[in-house]
Amino acid sequence: RFANAFANNAVCSPTRASYLTGLMPSQHGVHNFLGGGNLQTGEGTMRNTLAEFTSLPEILKANGYACGLVGKWHLGNNLVSNEGLDDYWITMPAGGTSTFHGAQIIEDGKIRKEESYLTDFWTEHALKFIDQQAADAKSGEKPFFLYLAYNGPYGLSRYQLEPSGTRWTEFYADKAMPSFPRGVIHPWEFNNREYFGNEVSIRRYGEELSAVDDGVGAVLGKLESLGLKEDTLVIFAADQGWAGGQHGLWGM
Repeated sequence: RFANAFANNAVCSPTRASYLTGLMPSQHGVHNFLGGGNLQTGEGTMRNTLAEFTSLPEILKANGYACGLVGKWHLGNNLVSNEGLDDYWITMPAGGTSTFHGAQIIEDGKIRKEESYLTDFWTEHALKFIDQQAADAKSGEKPFFLYLAYNGPYGLSRYQLEPSGTRWTEFYADKAMPSFPRGVIHPWEFNNREYFGNEVSIRRYGEELSAVDDGVGAVLGKLESLGLKEDTLVIFAADQGWAGGQHGLWGM
């Protein structure tokens, strides 16, 4: 159980900036999620919001670590690697998620569509990065830092009203999910009323969450199989946590 919980901000970009810099939003200046997806990748692109700070991966890179990003970045200048994460960089053009099948991703500096389920895709590349670094890490010649940033489970979008199509769809198909309140909707949430008490979207949340569990388990299993488990520090965290019907509010 959670004995202590700390939150520097309620949304994604500021939290990610704080993780990587050790600074509060009042210090690093990222106070809200970065909007305007194309502004992060287009002509005259939105700059890397952490450029003026020394981040954790930059420190590790300077001390001989191989550093990589797999997953969501959402801190600007997404097309190219930032903050010393240049040994592996595969991410998304924007911060929001409209689908987990056929989503846009950035690989080798180019935007393309990825047809496979996005959470599984990130896991596949996380395992690939670890495999690439394993020999140097085991010898002590070059340790590694992987920033694995899953974008699921993700908030409110039309795709939530459909099953995920993963191996978890059948598992959750008959689950009642009683921990999600079905009470009176808050007036602020009127535009999201289709999600309230909707068992499809609630089960979809469970499917996405279990897919992340699968991914984390695969990463831990990979570390163990390569003999790296005892020498690797794993930190599990989230960039935000929205309500699932509590107090009449919805968003995950």
